[in-house]
Amino acid sequence: MRNRGIVPNSDLFRNTLNINSSLKVTNNFRLSTNIDFSRNRSNNRPAGERGANPLQWAYAISPSTDIMDLKNYWVPGQEGLAVVSPHPSVDNPWFLAYEVNNSFVRDRVYGNLKADWDITRDLSLMLRYGLDNFNEKRETKMANGYTNDPRGAYGIINIQNFESNADFLLTYKKELNAFHLSVSAGGNARYVNGSSTTTSTKNGTGLIVPGVYTIQNILPANLNYGSSRFQKGVNSLYGMATLGFKDMIYVDVTGRNDWSSTLPNADPYFYPSASLSLLVNEMLGVTSETINLIKLRGGYAQAGNDASPYMLYSVLGNAGTWGDVPRLSTSGTLLNENLKPES
Repeated sequence: MRNRGIVPNSDLFRNTLNINSSLKVTNNFRLSTNIDFSRNRSNNRPAGERGANPLQWAYAISPSTDIMDLKNYWVPGQEGLAVVSPHPSVDNPWFLAYEVNNSFVRDRVYGNLKADWDITRDLSLMLRYGLDNFNEKRETKMANGYTNDPRGAYGIINIQNFESNADFLLTYKKELNAFHLSVSAGGNARYVNGSSTTTSTKNGTGLIVPGVYTIQNILPANLNYGSSRFQKGVNSLYGMATLGFKDMIYVDVTGRNDWSSTLPNADPYFYPSASLSLLVNEMLGVTSETINLIKLRGGYAQAGNDASPYMLYSVLGNAGTWGDVPRLSTSGTLLNENLKPES
């Protein structure tokens, strides 16, 4: 896919590859897999609701100013240094579109491998493993003349995220005269691991040589570093059952128990649900062509949720420098090491 944006100098490119395959090993055992590869990239992703958005400043310019008069945005003789602007506090939209660039490249692979086994006519087992992994590089280039960074700016962000899920589901289905029974039990193991690193100019410090966008073109004292990492694991067991009577009455119950690494001692939490459905038109024998369904349903459900990673104990964070001395700080929020799950 090739897409040129409505904002000048913006674009988006996407390449994808999908592979699906299946294998019938025996009459009652099957293997299948699905894998997707994709690359998204942009030489300049449009800015959102922030100061470098060209459309935001195009609307801010007085109607008496012809925006096309600003298209040659460099001051003659000061190209790369000074920008033509209708007002000192207003950015030139053309300058923002062509000289404040936010590019990115994201490579992603996700898919799963699944096995289905019909143990008996009524009993089946599903095993599955899936993963989702992406790596993204973002690069920001700001030329001299932007009001928020008049001396230019440069920055690189690298993001990595990985998630895996391994699950199984055992299902039993049986017709018992007027009754239909379906019972399932399963489990899931989910693991998430992510990290990011940032290297950029400090706000307002600028570049050594205007228009040269490399880390080496930033004075060491003006470099801003940042990094983060998180890990999370959740193990789950769950079950569900449905009992139907003559396609008129249905009773459904579910239950799930999770153990999360973000809670103290992987504190477990359970959340059930139950519902009753009545097809009144079937119970009363309604055969109207106008009304083909009358249904009453009531239910009860309880929700459960864990916390984000690192909500139990304080961690050190980068607080910038004091002169040449790096500083670290702890969170300004009091954390609860006896945190309970949401319910």
